Amino acid sequence: MKNETANNQFEDDADRKGLQGLLGFAQGVLTARAKVQMTMGGGLGVFHEIDIVDLPGVQADCDDGAWIRIARQRETKPPEPAEHVATFLVTSPTDPSRAPQLKDAVSVEVTIEDASDLVEGELVQPGNVHPIVEKGVTVDNRVRATILAKDCPEMRRDFEQYRSGPWAEWAKTEEPVRKSISLYNDPFRINSEIHTSEGTPPELVWGIGIGRWKHKIDRVDPGMTPDEATEPTPTNAAEGKHAPSSFELHSQPRIKQMSFPLDDPDAELEQKIIGPGSTVKLEKIANGGGKMHIILVDGENDPENGYIGTHTPLGQALLDARTGDTVEYHAGSYLREVRVLSVD
Repeated sequence: MKNETANNQFEDDADRKGLQGLLGFAQGVLTARAKVQMTMGGGLGVFHEIDIVDLPGVQADCDDGAWIRIARQRETKPPEPAEHVATFLVTSPTDPSRAPQLKDAVSVEVTIEDASDLVEGELVQPGNVHPIVEKGVTVDNRVRATILAKDCPEMRRDFEQYRSGPWAEWAKTEEPVRKSISLYNDPFRINSEIHTSEGTPPELVWGIGIGRWKHKIDRVDPGMTPDEATEPTPTNAAEGKHAPSSFELHSQPRIKQMSFPLDDPDAELEQKIIGPGSTVKLEKIANGGGKMHIILVDGENDPENGYIGTHTPLGQALLDARTGDTVEYHAGSYLREVRVLSVD
């Protein structure tokens, strides 16, 4: 009889604690609905499953216990536009997230006879043909003609067909591949920032007890309770593995030091992507060659001091390029090429 009474008392206590926990959780949800306690910024990276789970080569919640597995992807180049269309493009159309754009005009150096043919064909206005003067002397039989895009209906038609046809089909397939490549690079970047940071090392947060997510579409109150919500330091957060044979990345929930074997000689990693703030070493392909160091900036262009604005032809061409890439850009009426030697 005493044992039965004790068991009933134990069950009553367990039920009471369970009810208290449920009420406490409900109160937390209501508090979260009323006020956002903390906003989680970008930091080293915030990755939403909904944004990455359908990317090429990405598997989440794997059967073997891995949180995520990322297979290495390769970029592909876009289809080439017709030459007369390419001449008018602002930049090479290699970014699937940025549709090609036309320049308002291009300047070309032609013979006087060719200039006459362009004027006769109504591709160049007579007032847009000018002599070429070098060192105070007018160049014989050569002129500079400015061709306006609005005066080239066939070119504009071919451009629209290219942008809405071959380029759009390539971009639809290539954009998720580029996102997958960026995701593949993120663990290496995070690992590097963790081990090179000064002062208090950053923390990795796995799981949230009660949270309000402010998504790009709407706010979400999930009220989720994961089995384990902790704030581990980088030394016991997870294990990251790199498979040399397949170049896959694995992330698994293990309480051990994060390990990224970056010294693996077979691990050929993706290169850094050029963006605002990047320090870039370039090699000129023509015009006597030579090397130059530049810093890509969103602000004012200052080439004499090595600052190149992202709005300039060279800046536009360099955006999203990597070490080893060769990019083209227009300097006046001339088409230049440079090779990216390094990106920091």
